Amino acid sequence: MRNSFTLTGTLGFDQSKITQISSRVMGRIDRLYFKAEGQYVRKGDKLYDLYSEDLNNAKSEYILAMEKKAALDNSLVDFDQVIQSAKNTLLLWGLQESQVRELATRHQVGLTTTFYSKADGYITTMNTKEGEYVMEGGPVMQLGWASALSLAASSPRGRAQQLSGNLEIDVSPTQRLGVLAAASLASRLTPARRRDGTSACTGVETSRQYVDTVADPTAVDTYG
Repeated sequence: MRNSFTLTGTLGFDQSKITQISSRVMGRIDRLYFKAEGQYVRKGDKLYDLYSEDLNNAKSEYILAMEKKAALDNSLVDFDQVIQSAKNTLLLWGLQESQVRELATRHQVGLTTTFYSKADGYITTMNTKEGEYVMEGGPVMQLGWASALSLAASSPRGRAQQLSGNLEIDVSPTQRLGVLAAASLASRLTPARRRDGTSACTGVETSRQYVDTVADPTAVDTYG
């Protein structure tokens, strides 16, 4: 029969690997396509629709510049420069090239603008709700890589020697995990001895694409 004992720990993401999703222009969140912590977002997924008067005005200026160029092609005004300047503003405020091209083709502003994710990850924090206003630079949500998930567990003094060798560690949630919502996490961690003599555990994926990492034990018998 194998020797075993239970440790209580917490799961969290490496803060240096968190992606902050922020609004580049002031407006109202009209729709959120993801609303709960723990949901997985893929690069290119729709994140939210924003109603912004400033952004809509910038779209109108871009369309107007193109229409003036077509009507007054022999004008002394350099409309190519005006169009490029208006386009740069739209890109600076978060529109994709494909959205700008669609705007140039359809010449329709629309009431809201859809923003897309530029990274993969699990939602670790929701900073806003539908109907709320965000300022320029205001946070909308945060994304964390599953490979950056870490487990920190404190062991009773004297147990540190047992947290090495071929020890296998099962991780089972006992309550709703904030950063993983209602996800079922079941990962097996196998410690490995490093060249410097310290121990480390790397997770093996066993459930819903989650991969966990456990850092070195500290001098005060803390696994984290």
